[in-house]
Amino acid sequence: MAEETAQAIAESVAEWQGGLNLATREDIQTLDTKIQSLDTRLQSLDTKVQALDTKVQALDTRLQALEIKVQSLDSRVQSMDTRVQALDTKIAEAKADILKWMFGAIGFQTFVILGALLALAHTSGPR
Repeated sequence: MAEETAQAIAESVAEWQGGLNLATREDIQTLDTKIQSLDTRLQSLDTKVQALDTKVQALDTRLQALEIKVQSLDSRVQSMDTRVQALDTKIAEAKADILKWMFGAIGFQTFVILGALLALAHTSGPR
């Protein structure tokens, strides 16, 4: 009965105040329920944000690991480039050595043939 009395008093005061709309216990309970509902939703959103933050941290860790792997691969590629350049240099040196030996061999053969021709000409010359 006290609640009905309070409601009646609130309505009387509202009429006495010239239509001023005062909040009733029901209004306050409705607002309290809505606030509790919003608080529950806010806590749910907070939990979701924390879960997303954990996922972001995990992705960041994986990204850092991938960056380390990329750096490792980059250094390996640079090492391979250095080795390829060294091999190119060795191949160029080998080509130069082969050309030197070829010209040396041709020159030696030329001297041997000329020496044989001179010896043949000297022995078969006028007697």
